Amino acid sequence: MTTQNSKTSNEPYRELKESRGSELNGNEQNAGRYNGTFEDNVDRSIELSSIVVIPDDTFTVIQAINELGFGKFQVKLSLFTGLCWMVDSMEITILSILSPSLHCDWGISRYQQALTTTVVFLGMMLSSTFWSNLSDRYGRKQALTLCAVLLFYYAFLSAFAPNFLWILLLRGLVGFAIGCVPQSVTLYAEFLPAKQRAKCVILLDCFWALGACLEVAIALIIMPNFGWRWLLTLSAIPLLIFASITPWLPESAIFDMTTGRMDKALSTLERIARENKKPLPLGRLIMDRFYQTNRGRFTDVLSKEMCKTSTLLWLVW
Repeated sequence: MTTQNSKTSNEPYRELKESRGSELNGNEQNAGRYNGTFEDNVDRSIELSSIVVIPDDTFTVIQAINELGFGKFQVKLSLFTGLCWMVDSMEITILSILSPSLHCDWGISRYQQALTTTVVFLGMMLSSTFWSNLSDRYGRKQALTLCAVLLFYYAFLSAFAPNFLWILLLRGLVGFAIGCVPQSVTLYAEFLPAKQRAKCVILLDCFWALGACLEVAIALIIMPNFGWRWLLTLSAIPLLIFASITPWLPESAIFDMTTGRMDKALSTLERIARENKKPLPLGRLIMDRFYQTNRGRFTDVLSKEMCKTSTLLWLVW
């Protein structure tokens, strides 16, 4: 009786298997595949969970400068920039000594005395755009090197000027070279951390005052016995020192980044890290978003956003 009941109860299943057996086999295979895929995914997730993923950190030049802080590198750069301001101050101060001396030796008029001073400032005014374009195209280091060589050359030749016209020409060329001196402050500020930047730039005025005092002291010693030619000669010695130091100068890391020389920018940052004895930030060096499209042009100074600021700064200077 029991055997007969079991056969009766299994009969519908046998009929279903005979009529739709292929579909049932397909479902069994799909279920097996799903179970296999699920097990594979579980195994892969377990493997990935055991791997330590290092994030791709990045940093910019400004972030690196701020993290490296103010150290030995900035101290040396401060002294160089200070020397640059000293020689600038000496060449400006010498004008108040040179004009009266030429009046005594050559008998030049008051108008010619004023012209001796004016021609220097005229050269500075005319050269400012030239030096800024040169710095943006070839770098601040290259511009300052050329400036130092020309400044020493023309200042030294001024001591051998045979007449008043030669003095005007050579002193005008001295003023032309002086027009690049502010680039040293720009280069200096780019390597200063944000916390010390304003303080350090303002302290450069101490070097300007020191240069003026030094020039007056030299004049008090030299002028009574040797005259203005020796004064110009001795005043050119700091210019020679300035020109000799310029090869040590680092190129602006921001300039290297904007011109696509990332390896040189990284090398400069590594040099700062070695001298300051601090490690560089971890990650890759990337360009700051602001400098990707803005390298600095003369028209930017007169743009709608900068026109007011530029005008006020010109009035202050």
